[in-house]
Amino acid sequence: MKRRKLLLGVGGLAGGAGAVGSGAFSSVRARRDVSVSVAPDASAFLTLRPSTGPNGEFAAADGNELGLSFTDTETGGEGLGTDSTYEFDDVFEIQNRGTQSVYVWATPQFDGSAFDPGDLSFYASGTGDTPLRATAAAPSVATGDTLAVGVAVDTDGVDTDQTLPVVIRASADPPGGGGGADDAASDSTLQRRVDAEFRTREAYSREHLLVTADTSPHASNERVAEESVVGKFGKSLPHDSTTGLPASAAYDSLVAAAESGGETVGYDEIPQAFENATGGDVPETVDLVEAVDALDSRPLAQPETAWTYLAAGKSTGTLRIATPPRIDDPEAGAEMVELYWRALTRDVKFRNYDSHEDVQAAADELDGLDAYAGPGADGTVDADNVFRGVTPGATTGPYISQLLWKDRPLGSGIETQRIEVPPPGREYATSVEDWLKLQRGVAPSLDDDLDGIRLQSERRYVITGRDMAERVHGDPPFRQLQKAAQVLVFGTSTPLDAGIPYSLQPLDGAAPDGSPRTASAFTAQTTLPFNDFGPLYVEKRVLEASEVGQKAAWHKKWNVHRRLRPEEYGGRVEATRDGSPLESPAGVDLSSSLPDNLLDSDAVAETGKRFDTDTLLLPQAYAEGSPVHPSYPAGHSVVAGAGVTVMKALFDGDHTFPADEKVVPTRDGRELVTAAELPESGLRADEQDIDDELTVRGELNKLASNMALGRNRAGIHYRTDGIEGLRLGEAAAISYLEDQLSLPRRLPGDDVELSLETFDGETRTITPTVE
Repeated sequence: MKRRKLLLGVGGLAGGAGAVGSGAFSSVRARRDVSVSVAPDASAFLTLRPSTGPNGEFAAADGNELGLSFTDTETGGEGLGTDSTYEFDDVFEIQNRGTQSVYVWATPQFDGSAFDPGDLSFYASGTGDTPLRATAAAPSVATGDTLAVGVAVDTDGVDTDQTLPVVIRASADPPGGGGGADDAASDSTLQRRVDAEFRTREAYSREHLLVTADTSPHASNERVAEESVVGKFGKSLPHDSTTGLPASAAYDSLVAAAESGGETVGYDEIPQAFENATGGDVPETVDLVEAVDALDSRPLAQPETAWTYLAAGKSTGTLRIATPPRIDDPEAGAEMVELYWRALTRDVKFRNYDSHEDVQAAADELDGLDAYAGPGADGTVDADNVFRGVTPGATTGPYISQLLWKDRPLGSGIETQRIEVPPPGREYATSVEDWLKLQRGVAPSLDDDLDGIRLQSERRYVITGRDMAERVHGDPPFRQLQKAAQVLVFGTSTPLDAGIPYSLQPLDGAAPDGSPRTASAFTAQTTLPFNDFGPLYVEKRVLEASEVGQKAAWHKKWNVHRRLRPEEYGGRVEATRDGSPLESPAGVDLSSSLPDNLLDSDAVAETGKRFDTDTLLLPQAYAEGSPVHPSYPAGHSVVAGAGVTVMKALFDGDHTFPADEKVVPTRDGRELVTAAELPESGLRADEQDIDDELTVRGELNKLASNMALGRNRAGIHYRTDGIEGLRLGEAAAISYLEDQLSLPRRLPGDDVELSLETFDGETRTITPTVE
């Protein structure tokens, strides 16, 4: 006769799970799969441990889990026989370490096993053998008390070895209203769902936070000199009027707060705009608890949220990003040269790039810089690719993505993508006086001597670099991604990815023959995409992935790199100019420390001649200059990378926009015309680059580049902020999608498997984190 063994996984409860208040809980549970040994957690509210009696030998502790095994024993037992009934008193104990009495019960997971619900039960030994069931009669355990638990097994009709997971539950309230039929139905349906959710969450939390988490330190760059904060972010901190640098002690307090999460130095102890409150400059040593006049300064943008995290999925802190170039690195110099040229060409219309002398001069100088990493760096930088992104498709067709131009037919009507734009020629922070105010965090709205932003009342589509800078100014990045998702769903015939077993409603029922997105394909479905892979699903996944990316960005900005903003770098360049009111700090000669390719550039020289103030400061497109958080990575870029990655995974990237779906603005930017309408519109296709073949993948990549580098147009980010930010957002989105695919679904056909091309041109298949 074959012997049968029964393995019961009974989980130790992690401390604090389901806690309400200190040491109190309304409902907690412990569950471990039998494939992993189980042990008590000494810090838990509920502790499981083997009994000290003879039957305690059937329970074993191993690590953080407790396991029960009725196999061969040290006293000569040979496991459970078939067609038999067994009762084992006092096998393990449950101790209540909380602050209130709780009811406890056990729920064996019978689905998929050879056991029937009557084959196994748990009971409270020594208390009339009260069953541990989800009824009002479940035994209660007072604070500090221990309940001895026995196991009853009926092996009738089973002749093979079996494993069985078990859930031990605890609640401050009785688990049921009397054990009637309704309770049984609840336990067999809702409980199964909750158990499945727990198993999934536990599995990929373990995978992300215990198995694969890389907690090695992130590499970063330090200052040019320890005595002065030359190469690090310091906007809104106290600044010295002579050097234009942040006070070292103030920066050190920022570092201490960021790296300790506010424990060593509180975030409220970081000096901000101290000189505005006192009327003078701040010495290098400052009182960290001195009061700050918050009304006169722009406070730092929540450095404390670099320590916040999501309740599920991979830790955003463990996502990796390349180390940005140092301030004295030639690559940083080349990035600044590009930014000076971007400022000088902000008002040139994209369609005029081929013929504009400033654009050609920018392309010529960048083409001669060995350290330049933009498009054409491995070939030729010219008017066709200058200032563009490096993602696949970013240099094909018009400079602006179709998803930033196309209107969206929504339920309330057609919503256009026209915006109010600033007037041409308006630059900010071009005088040392204005620049220093912005570095000290003075808000233009609170200083009559600082010009505020002005917008023209007439709206238009994006047609210049200044327009693009404004497009990513006040509009949050997630909103632009949401608009892009709506364009794909409601404004094009783009089908879903081939790995998704659904078809979206066709655009006006007129998708091209052979396309998966046809009226016949849509109506032939037995169920329609709604909660999964429907229009709402697409938008929600884009937005949720964006949140994952944003948290990853904030961790890298504040806790790792703290890279100075380009406008701050421009102050260092200005300090090298003869006759400048700014000077190099003691012990640092900026003229020899900053890259020669920047200081000797035509871009810097032309900037010094172009504006009335004759400074070498980097002109800003925004009245307030940069935001009050570090430069690397760009938040817009990380969010764009995450949202675009989701859309590339969900939609067919090979889909080509037909001529009647491709659009370009008129020369004044007030209207859109399709490629099919160009012959009658008076616009030349070659002037607009609209005759190129445009794919969904390419236009999504271009959207990511437009959003990532659009802020560079304003002078507030470097190229690496944007490009590396896209990669970080991509990594965040892929991790997010892997978790989403781990969630059980009942879909037609096989399990969903998504594929996409990364921003580096590599094919990536997205599958569940855990099965």
